[in-house]
Amino acid sequence: MESKPGTYCILFRSHKRRRTQIGRWGYLYIEPGYYLYVGSAFGPGGVSARVLRHCRKSRRSKGKHWHMDYLRDHVTPLVVWYSYAPTRLEHRWARRLLRMAEMTPIDGFGCSDCQSQAHLFHTSTEPASDRIINAIGGQVEAWTGLHRIAENPIANLPLGHSGGYSVELEVTRVPNFETFVPRATELGALSAKIIEPGSIVTAPWVRLKCQFGCGRYGKSHCCPPKTPTPIEMQSVIDCYRKALLIHCRGKSSPTKIVVKLEKEIFLSGFYKALGFGAGPCRLCKECGEGGCLHSELARPAMEACGIDVYATAHNNGYPIEVLKDKSCEGNYFGLVLIE
Repeated sequence: MESKPGTYCILFRSHKRRRTQIGRWGYLYIEPGYYLYVGSAFGPGGVSARVLRHCRKSRRSKGKHWHMDYLRDHVTPLVVWYSYAPTRLEHRWARRLLRMAEMTPIDGFGCSDCQSQAHLFHTSTEPASDRIINAIGGQVEAWTGLHRIAENPIANLPLGHSGGYSVELEVTRVPNFETFVPRATELGALSAKIIEPGSIVTAPWVRLKCQFGCGRYGKSHCCPPKTPTPIEMQSVIDCYRKALLIHCRGKSSPTKIVVKLEKEIFLSGFYKALGFGAGPCRLCKECGEGGCLHSELARPAMEACGIDVYATAHNNGYPIEVLKDKSCEGNYFGLVLIE
């Protein structure tokens, strides 16, 4: 860990139920289980100095300043995630953790100088690493890198003493998803960009537009009702850290590009890569009764799975409008979910 400015998230464990005073903030009833604390460090010493402070116990009551200084005497640090992003990400990270059902926010803790609800969260069971990465990692630009230090992180910090810990350093980095963007344009897309799964909108009305407005409804394995419902699709989206949104115009086929990209992304190590195209499938005049005859090439359209393509495109800065007549040039979109 370097002395650079950035944002961090620390996982602590509490073994006992107790009550402690947090400076002027008031009393905190500490529960057994796990606490996640998010913060940023843009002063001298950067992330390294701040994380060290939070990971070692304070020997003097006069030296306590941050809310975490008071809590630290009663919890044990387990894991640190941190980023050297040039902007403060703790508010966004806190909002993402707040969405996790198992997290209980400690209102006002660590955020007396901002509008966040909480920067400290409690959970009775240890959160899975991939759950935390999916939450806070989704808010980190790929080029900054998100690092994870394994148990008892104080042993791995360059400042101060280790406090008797001897666990070695373990680091993982968030991959640079941006490498897939130029590949999309090479395959024929007008443009593409890495987006947050949270910007993908699903809605019940989308499925009704397929049912009442499209002659292919119920006739294809890539069309409703054989495709996921909006609720099912939202559950699928929630399993992913990033997505690649592909923009095409005219006769370019997002679905063909999606199929190729999905395979390449899968072979590069992202085994959960899953693609969605645009418009009805035209590989066969009629679908096979026993299943899709071209499952390696067929992909359901985004709208066939309840995705509001208009809202999703607008959320990510892309133009898309209703085509008033056949002379209008359409904007078409494909999607690859990446994890």
